[in-house]
Amino acid sequence: MRIGNPLLAFPARLVLPIVLSLLAVIALGILYWVQMGVLEREVEHAERLRLAERLTLEQTRLESQSEHGTPLQIRRLVSSLALHRGLSHAWLVDANGQIRASLSRSELGQPMLAHLPLLAPETRLAVAKALARRTPQASIQRLEAEQALLGVVAVGPSDTLIVRVDLAQPLASRLEASRLDFIAGAAAWLAFALLAGLITHLLWFRRAALLTRTAATLATGDLSARTRLQGADELANVGAALDAMAERLEAQHLQLHRLGTIIDHSPVIAISWANAPGWPATFVSSNIRRWGYKPEDFTAGTLHYSTLIHADDLPRITDDVASHFAHGPDAYTQNYRLRMANGQWIHIEDHTWLTRDANGEVVRIQGMLLDVSARAALAEALHDNEQRLRLALAAANQGLYDLDLRTGHAQVSPEYATMMGYDPATFVETNAAWRARLHPDDAERVFRTFEDYVAGRLPEYRVEFRQRTRDGRWKWILSLGRIEQWSADGTPLRLLGTHTDIDAIKAAEAALREANASLEARVAERTAELQALNQSLESFVYSVSHDLKAPLRGVEGYSRLLEEDYAARLDDEGRLFITNIRSGVTRMGELIDDLLEYSRMERRSLNLGTLDPAELVRQLLAARRDELDTKGIHVHTAMPALEVIADPNGLGMALRNLLENAVKFSRNAPEPRIDIGARSEDGMAVIWVRDNGIGFDMKYHDRIFEIFQRLHRVEDYPGTGIGLALVRKAMQRMNGRAWADSSPGAGATFYLALPLAPTPTSAEA
Repeated sequence: MRIGNPLLAFPARLVLPIVLSLLAVIALGILYWVQMGVLEREVEHAERLRLAERLTLEQTRLESQSEHGTPLQIRRLVSSLALHRGLSHAWLVDANGQIRASLSRSELGQPMLAHLPLLAPETRLAVAKALARRTPQASIQRLEAEQALLGVVAVGPSDTLIVRVDLAQPLASRLEASRLDFIAGAAAWLAFALLAGLITHLLWFRRAALLTRTAATLATGDLSARTRLQGADELANVGAALDAMAERLEAQHLQLHRLGTIIDHSPVIAISWANAPGWPATFVSSNIRRWGYKPEDFTAGTLHYSTLIHADDLPRITDDVASHFAHGPDAYTQNYRLRMANGQWIHIEDHTWLTRDANGEVVRIQGMLLDVSARAALAEALHDNEQRLRLALAAANQGLYDLDLRTGHAQVSPEYATMMGYDPATFVETNAAWRARLHPDDAERVFRTFEDYVAGRLPEYRVEFRQRTRDGRWKWILSLGRIEQWSADGTPLRLLGTHTDIDAIKAAEAALREANASLEARVAERTAELQALNQSLESFVYSVSHDLKAPLRGVEGYSRLLEEDYAARLDDEGRLFITNIRSGVTRMGELIDDLLEYSRMERRSLNLGTLDPAELVRQLLAARRDELDTKGIHVHTAMPALEVIADPNGLGMALRNLLENAVKFSRNAPEPRIDIGARSEDGMAVIWVRDNGIGFDMKYHDRIFEIFQRLHRVEDYPGTGIGLALVRKAMQRMNGRAWADSSPGAGATFYLALPLAPTPTSAEA
């Protein structure tokens, strides 16, 4: 805070005694300075008189000695001058500038000019001038800087007497004599200043301090403080006015506090803006904190209100405000979106009023802000629901009606009128008009249904009928309704419902009936064809089983006879040929058996039921125990209690093929091992068979489940290539699936997934 006068920076009760003391000191200083001047002048005057008398006397004595005396006597006369008070130097200089006599013997006979540099500057200059202007009369000169007197007088025709007198000693003597008087006067002045300060403090400043403390207390917000000063002086009047002001402020503050409490607990935020660019806020109620801001953010100029308004709304709001500023009215309401401190947008309803000066210029803008986000969301949801309803009604070919059962007039939706071919803007629906448009064959049935529902004899109003459109066509309508209002005596007053255009549905039903009749004929025809095909397939299977195997049996028999009877006549190569023939016949037989098994898979009837996969695994391992022990294969099982929906033969065949596959491809492992386990997963039972054999590349995953697809040579790993195809086919027929996971050299895991059997409820249990 800038203070023009430095004295105003300190309390007056301290400043006044200090000022009085300073004035007393200044007055004493001035008095002292004046007295010093007077004393100095008095001392100088007295010393001048004494020095003039001394020079005149010494002139006479020295001239007398110069005529009758000796040089020694002259020197004694000059040396005796040292006995006089204050005389510090004395020289008797002849016409040649030689010192004839002096207070110091060392100076005798020396040139005066040679001795001048040893003197003080002012004395040196005065002595030089005196030697240059020798006068018979005595002259006295004041040496200001040295506070001394220099006296010069001619002695005889050629000599000059020069004397220097120091004024400090006589001046000090006189000052010492007047010092006690000065100290007494100064003490009296200071005592007066302190007494005046004390009296002023008791009579004025103590009460002024009470005024100051009270005002300071009021400034802190404690409006209960009072001065309660008594008297009729100015301070008492100021105190009374201050107490009255405090009482008014306390009452107003209480009222403002109540109003602020109401505002702080209300959803309304009070705000005042300045008519300046950006609409800076000059006041914001503290409940602005609910939006994440502090009132100081606005009043300190950190935020400008316009920067918080949504960019899409700001141009509209700016134009609207400019219009009100220019043309009024001064009270108006605006709706826009405002950004909260967390970045979320809320909808604001702004009730604003303007204050203008005498020239009509807007000087202040006040407003009440209300968060109407919930209402805006509700209105938007209502609008969206209306749009969805209209879209749903249009998509479903539906119209709404609201029938007044007393007057027979109905309010209908635009879709209702459009459905019947009328313009919604001019269409008027009445019960009589609706009845007139009914098809004659449907009228009696519809009237009866309507009257029975209104009378309460039917639980619901649902009826289908044909109605004439504006262009004269008949259209099928489904009418649904419900009574929504009754009178006090239970009489129905309003029926709300829908009209649905089911013309297309009726046409589709007729077409469907014709299609069903045609489909039944085609199904019967197709069934007969399938039966014939199945019969042909069975004949083909029999032929394959009988006609292909008969030649193979002959080849196998003749080759065995050739080996037994003619082996001795054949060389090694011939015997190798016979061995290869028999091996090929055996493999061909296996291939035919597997083909027959694969073909029968589609025709075999399923016996789906609940079974335990663990039991099938135990039976399968028991049947293959000797083979597994012989080959040194360790089998580990982890089969929890699971029940699945499966065909026992199909699942048994699939598990058998997977076990044989694992045995075949893990036989060359250092320690062959097979793991069989199961788990439940998403309503399915997942069974796996894992080996530590040669494995395969996953890029051939789908290929290994196809018929006749092999990844290894028959000589290395015998087989027909149908086993895994049978597994997949069996799982597909049981609503399951099969897949594998492997990598070369790391073994393979084959998975079977089957539906879990439903868990019995407590009632079924």
